[in-house]
Amino acid sequence: MQNFLKKFGKNKEGATAVETALVLPLVAVFLFGILQVSLAFYELSMTQNSLEDAAREILILNNPTDAEVESTANAAIHQSQNASIVLTTTFVNQFGSDYAQLNAAFNYSLDIPFTDGISVSRTLGTEIILQR
Repeated sequence: MQNFLKKFGKNKEGATAVETALVLPLVAVFLFGILQVSLAFYELSMTQNSLEDAAREILILNNPTDAEVESTANAAIHQSQNASIVLTTTFVNQFGSDYAQLNAAFNYSLDIPFTDGISVSRTLGTEIILQR
C-alpha cells in the first residue's frame, strides 16, 4: 500500500487538466465581464455618434423649428438592440440666442455570468447643446 501511495504522489499526469478545471471558470467570468462592458461602451459610443450626426443635420437646416429639430434628432438617433434609448430635446432661449439640448439616455444592465440572476443596471447617457 505504501508503494502505491509513493507512485501515486510522483505521478504528474493529469495535473494540467486539474489546474485548467480550477482556473477556467474564473477566466471565463473575466472574459464575459470584459465582453459585457465592451458592449455597454459600444452602445454609448454609437449613441454619441448618432447625436453628433443629428446636430450636424440640424445645423444645416436654415432656422429650424422646434418640431424640425425633434424630428431630425429622432430620425438620426441610433436604435439599439440591447437597450432602449430615450431622447429628450430641451429648447432654451438665453443670452439672446436659441439653444437646443439633445439628451440621449439608456439603461444597460450587465449580467454577471454563473450567478443566480445577479446583474448591475446603470443609466448611460450623452448630451449635445447646439445654438440654433
